[in-house]
Amino acid sequence: MSYSDPFRFAGCYAAIVTPFDGEAADCSAAAQHASWLLERGVRGLCPCGSSGEFLAVHEHDRYRLYQSLVAVAGANVPVIAGIWQPTMPGVIRVAQAAAAAGAAALFLQPPIYYPVDDCDVYRWYTDAAAAAALPVFAYHIPQQAINGISLESYGRLTDDGILSGIKDSSGDERRVATLIEKFGERSRVFAGGDHFCARAAELGAAGFISALANVAPELVSRIWSGERNLQPRLTALRDAVKPLGTVAAIKYLLAMRGLPVGTAVYGAGPPTTAEQAELTRVWHQTMDGIAV
Repeated sequence: MSYSDPFRFAGCYAAIVTPFDGEAADCSAAAQHASWLLERGVRGLCPCGSSGEFLAVHEHDRYRLYQSLVAVAGANVPVIAGIWQPTMPGVIRVAQAAAAAGAAALFLQPPIYYPVDDCDVYRWYTDAAAAAALPVFAYHIPQQAINGISLESYGRLTDDGILSGIKDSSGDERRVATLIEKFGERSRVFAGGDHFCARAAELGAAGFISALANVAPELVSRIWSGERNLQPRLTALRDAVKPLGTVAAIKYLLAMRGLPVGTAVYGAGPPTTAEQAELTRVWHQTMDGIAV
């Protein structure tokens, strides 16, 4: 089965963070992190999404970053490259860079700032899909983007063969269940939102794309594989990192685990000493008895 078949895409994926060296992506650190994740049960890598601080990754860095992850992933682990840019010509250039780097698929948010309608969303994805001969996944994250992907738009885009799947990070159980029921037989429905991992698996999602898999891949993989009783631990960790800025907290915890990836580009900066102490306490509580 080739990557062109969207039904290869399944399991627990990491919405991988981007290490930076100044303003440039640190591809060596990214590759080291990716290798570490794959050794701990992650089944796919999704760079340049929300956790990857995609707005800070320069277009000219994208090829190098994608290529470094593909080199680690090999033939059997998909890299689904985030390709959002503020204009369609930019999206097309990044999609082509991802294809040239060997990515298995692309994922793309809708236009995120100025309001658009379903016709605009349809045209956005149609133009992006024409740029590279790779499966395209929509990315629905209404808490961060002013425009979402309606069920009607998604149905039309899948019916017309433009989209192969979707990552839905809304946390809306009814919506995710509807996506799976209506479209799960002809597209891949992934969920996001680390409080939602166990429930997404119960609903029958094809996979889960996790921010916290960056630092707790052992825990997320076990939940996805059937240990639903561990979900409260993951939710507690999520509740601890969100007030600090999820990416900043994840990068702090990665350094604590021996994988320094720098600090977050956006937000208030690294956790304070008191915040670090509380985060470390929750971390140890969360991972107690989990092989790391």
